[in-house]
Amino acid sequence: MVTIQINQLSTELILIQFILQDLAKRLLVGKSASVDAEKSMLSKLKQECGGGFTSKLEGMFKDMELSKDINVSFKQVRIYLP
Repeated sequence: MVTIQINQLSTELILIQFILQDLAKRLLVGKSASVDAEKSMLSKLKQECGGGFTSKLEGMFKDMELSKDINVSFKQVRIYLP
């Protein structure tokens, strides 16, 4: 009985790790169909598994948003430079 539960837990952890790695690849390559859908899935994983599993990807989302903001600001400033 305990062995079956350990095997199920191990399988779940492997599946979660695969999902998170696949999400990271989609975000880095820009192949995500919907960022909102990805954030929703990440939120559900966080509720189920805790913040330890999702903290790096949450940081990745924040970094990507910051990068977009910096690029927009740079492009605006570059327009005014000779």
